[in-house]
Amino acid sequence: MLVSQFNDVRRFLGRLDSGQDLAAGFKTVCRENGVSSGWLQATAVIRNPTVSPLRPDGKGVGDPVALDGVAFCPSITGNVSLSDGGLDLRLYATCHRPAEPSAPPVLGLLRGGEVLQCEFILMACDGISLIREDDDPKGFAPWMQLQPGPMSPAFQAAAAKASAAAATAAAAAALLDEEMPAAARTASQGEAAGTPTQPPMLRQPIDEDESSELNILDMGIGDYVDHPRFGKCRIVHEPQDEKVTIRLDTGKHVDLHLGVMRVLPPRQIGSRKVFQIEMRKRV
Repeated sequence: MLVSQFNDVRRFLGRLDSGQDLAAGFKTVCRENGVSSGWLQATAVIRNPTVSPLRPDGKGVGDPVALDGVAFCPSITGNVSLSDGGLDLRLYATCHRPAEPSAPPVLGLLRGGEVLQCEFILMACDGISLIREDDDPKGFAPWMQLQPGPMSPAFQAAAAKASAAAATAAAAAALLDEEMPAAARTASQGEAAGTPTQPPMLRQPIDEDESSELNILDMGIGDYVDHPRFGKCRIVHEPQDEKVTIRLDTGKHVDLHLGVMRVLPPRQIGSRKVFQIEMRKRV
């Protein structure tokens, strides 16, 4: 049994963008906001999801299966932890397929899929670090360590940046309210009685370089890049030192220097996760 108490909790409520990969989208939210351990609940409609079904004996999950068409997942429950030094995202879901209403739903570990609609709540547990076993052959990969204490420096920096941005927005709103004349403030409050105030944004804007770096971190073997010259090519080696190796249609392997390119968020095209690549403009 692993149990640890935590007191520091941040909550995020929002939606993912249509067209992006479900798992990649959640990982981006976690990286941008410094979440290394947490709990996640969501509702989603996704196209061509990939699921590792629960084994009949209940002792693990099977090999990933790509489901064709649209699937409705009314309840997705999962968690965020660490495995082998990186983020590990576990999403457990029941997938219903409207095109096959008589077919039984598919239950298991949801690996990804193209987002058509997804709303979620994420609770970040900042006072603990959850470490997951990365070589469990059964597929469950249970938590092996649950350590009280601060998160890693990288996640601390991202969390501090997100908190600072939220604090700045709150301070600006407070200052605006203080500077508003009393009569105008009274009128504004009267109007607001029937109109809800605009909630703060979940995600703060990030520059193109930082966004590209986050997308590079999400690349993996088996994913695809859409290059302006070579077209869609499969990634055969994970990015290292701003280089990634791809395989062309001719079978030739080519190293791409990502430092001179901009990597956009991935899109799910069928069973493929595709990263659009643009050449950076010379200044």
